[in-house]
Amino acid sequence: MNKLRTVLARIDTGHLSKLWIFYRDYFKSDEACLDFIFDVVHNEPLSTTWQQDVDESLFIPRRMMNCVERMVSTASDMELIRKGKDIFKIVLLVSCVETLQTLAGNKSMSKKEMLFNFWGNYTPKQDKAYIRKNFGRDIAADGDIDKGIDPSNDGQEDSFWQFISVLNEYRNGASHEGEYWDICFKNDNRRTPISLYATVWLSNEEQQLAQKQAKHKQEKNSEDHEQKRLQKTKHTFSSKISYRKFEKIFVYTCINFIKVYVRDRGKKENADTHMDWQGQSNQPPSGSAVSGTGTAVQL
Repeated sequence: MNKLRTVLARIDTGHLSKLWIFYRDYFKSDEACLDFIFDVVHNEPLSTTWQQDVDESLFIPRRMMNCVERMVSTASDMELIRKGKDIFKIVLLVSCVETLQTLAGNKSMSKKEMLFNFWGNYTPKQDKAYIRKNFGRDIAADGDIDKGIDPSNDGQEDSFWQFISVLNEYRNGASHEGEYWDICFKNDNRRTPISLYATVWLSNEEQQLAQKQAKHKQEKNSEDHEQKRLQKTKHTFSSKISYRKFEKIFVYTCINFIKVYVRDRGKKENADTHMDWQGQSNQPPSGSAVSGTGTAVQL
């Protein structure tokens, strides 16, 4: 009950109701959902005590939580505006990832790095396994043809990594080239998987090798013309993933991202507070920062 009072002192009931409806299904109990919201807002100053010099960074976790709710809800509403156009939903959700990363202070990352960091480090293990099981390169459709690329991973392709690559290419195509017609998810009830087409690297190792080649060529002042450079090629992928399933995995990943940010911020604040009082006295100050109490979803 104390946690609920703390939350209600910082969030009006109308907005809390909206957040609760959105987030509740992603937690096993009411208590777990309340813990999450509490951890996000409990370090904020009360609205009655705000001052002009208030530390705006205290509101970053709430901005993250609001961003996820608004962007995911807007993406869902796209079905009413452009039915079947999942590409618009991808654009919105990738923009949500970029907002979360920027709020977390990761502005130095490229947009592609933000996307891969988000999915690679915060997606729950069981959801990674689900994507690997239901998404992968269609060897038969690809013809298993050697397109001149010799991956350095001995043929061990990671379909989860490829899935993120396809999302990135679809988002770029829609945002920069006006390509809005691609099918992205299997949203019908048939057992047959859908085929997706994208020009991507097949592995991170392959991409890194291409980057090294490009850097080498630049350093050699465009010499070594006979060396064949690696390039992205068009591939066919088979997918059984629906948008609804993808959306759930996305929100779970967002929740993990926010929990880790709150946890790490709490550790830093406690460490800073400890250093401050250690240099001044042998007793910690009253009212020192309290770290978050939520437990992150299993990664």
